[in-house]
Amino acid sequence: MLQIKVEILIPLNYNDGSPVEDDKLIQTYDEIVERFTACSMDNSTIKGRWMNPESKVYHDDINRSIWIICDNNEDNRMFFRNFKQGLQERFKQDSILICINDVSVI
Repeated sequence: MLQIKVEILIPLNYNDGSPVEDDKLIQTYDEIVERFTACSMDNSTIKGRWMNPESKVYHDDINRSIWIICDNNEDNRMFFRNFKQGLQERFKQDSILICINDVSVI
């Protein structure tokens, strides 16, 4: 079966600049492990800037990237579409970036 690599960028701060509590990251990590039995986290620093449709500019500091390799099927893709909505609420973000790429695991 074809597989995908899913990467989720988790912010260090809420949109108002206050720090995200560690328990929210742990909750996110635990939910993914419960569903897929494994995931990995990268703590390299990512700095970004993006503009929403109303032309508001956001400056992001991200040093948490969670990634998962799982089967490429509609159930998993639907899970991540729904999961994104919950993460945006949990981390008080206008948007959370989730990237999905096809992978070949050998």
